[in-house]
Amino acid sequence: MTPLGEKIRSKRMNQNMTQKILSEKSGISLKMLRNYELGRNEPGAAALSWLALTLGVSADWLLGIEVHQHHAEHSPKLLTK
Repeated sequence: MTPLGEKIRSKRMNQNMTQKILSEKSGISLKMLRNYELGRNEPGAAALSWLALTLGVSADWLLGIEVHQHHAEHSPKLLTK
């Protein structure tokens, strides 16, 4: 199982959802969902978005991306007159 597949499975099970229920709620086929969880395939952008929305997490979290706050000097500046 890949880290992505593990996160999908873990979050699904924490919410007491079967693969079938997650499949129905997300609109992703049961076969594809099983393949994601087993690490045989990775979801594309649309499927990843639907999974994140259905599981109540961000796509970044599913992908294991940590979002850090940037310091003020690294933030874009607004132009004023």
